[in-house]
Amino acid sequence: GNTATLGGAIDNRGNLTVINCTFTNCDSLNYGGAIATYPGGAPTPSDPWNGNAITTPPGTVIIQNCTFNNITVTNTGDSDALYGGAIWSNGSEVIITDSVFNNIEGDYGAVISNIKGTMTVDNITIDTAKANTEGGAIINQEGGKISITNSDFTNLEAVKFGGAVANLKGNVELDNVTISNVIIAEDQGNQYYGGTIYTEGKTTVKNSRLTDMTANTGAVFNINEGTLIVEDTEITNGYAHVFGGLVVESGGSVTMDNVTVINMTSSDESDDYSAGNGALFFMEEGSATVKNSIFINNTGRGSTIGFFAFTEDTVFENNKFYNNTITGETNYDIEVMFGDVTFKNNYFENNTNNYRDMLASDEYTNPTMIGNTYIDNTLDH
Repeated sequence: GNTATLGGAIDNRGNLTVINCTFTNCDSLNYGGAIATYPGGAPTPSDPWNGNAITTPPGTVIIQNCTFNNITVTNTGDSDALYGGAIWSNGSEVIITDSVFNNIEGDYGAVISNIKGTMTVDNITIDTAKANTEGGAIINQEGGKISITNSDFTNLEAVKFGGAVANLKGNVELDNVTISNVIIAEDQGNQYYGGTIYTEGKTTVKNSRLTDMTANTGAVFNINEGTLIVEDTEITNGYAHVFGGLVVESGGSVTMDNVTVINMTSSDESDDYSAGNGALFFMEEGSATVKNSIFINNTGRGSTIGFFAFTEDTVFENNKFYNNTITGETNYDIEVMFGDVTFKNNYFENNTNNYRDMLASDEYTNPTMIGNTYIDNTLDH
């Protein structure tokens, strides 16, 4: 065990290679519970990125076949933002392979915090990690780039955003990643806290599996003026206390292709009109293109397939919707409020409590419905 102000075990300001090492019971008071890496000047709690002390360029860090156990960043009261429960990098190139992280806790980015730099992460396992603010596993900021492949994340928690990944103005790519058992702890009313994956930048998810996720809004994805691309991915068991079991979007864009989504739920309290919309999609502004995907056994009080307010260029094409259910009486599976939404050549079967062949109320704006197929959809009320 070891405790330090920066980097509980290693404080690096250049190149670093760590192979076949175990870090246990390490604690940092500000950045990087195990490893902190940055250009050649030390950040300070009051002004961590002032650049005044930088004397050498960022280095390259290689971490291979390592184990990190019981790593924390502890708030001493000197800093409002504590980064990287295990690894904190500012501007470095970091390569992490074949490594395991167990029982990690930090503030922003419990396991990995990347600022401005480039990270390549392959074949890592994260089991039990908690961020006291954002990024239960990883946070990426200020134009940073992270590529994550062939990895497993489980038992993750964040208080506000990004139960697994929080991408703030950067680029994150996940390919063949399994994420399971994720909780966003904050549940204050209609505040848009949530997102197993939260993005204000560009986030791409491919060939992955996401399961068992709970949040206030956007149990799986929360997009805030960012870009989300999801391809060839299976998503199961998401629950939102308020809105958006699958997606909450506040501006930005969503693209989905060949995605399977099963058992998403927004609040199904039939008499609670302050919650329960958009078990799949809850969008306020922004756009979406969703195609060649399957949505099965999703439930909400209203607009189970989607609630769309002031959206632009939103198109659902060649998708299949099975057994999606509404619990509220005067609601629709698809509801559009002054938005541009088109459903084209989709297949709807055994969806319940649908009104007017999936159309929304005349009080707002009906979606454009072209060439869809409807089989055994029923009105419960």
